[in-house]
Amino acid sequence: MQHIFMKYGRDRAAITGVVTSYCTKSALRDVGNALGFPLETVERLAKTPCGNEEQWITG
Repeated sequence: MQHIFMKYGRDRAAITGVVTSYCTKSALRDVGNALGFPLETVERLAKTPCGNEEQWITG
């Protein structure tokens, strides 16, 4: 950041940020796949409404 301030001046420099958000189903699928869960388990988990984890565990 100091380089940007020195190059362009403080009155011409700006900081930007990017926020990435995941849909719950996509996040669950990505994590399940990364952890090596069977595809069937990942899909059951992704289709379960949040807050109702017992349903997919007990089937």
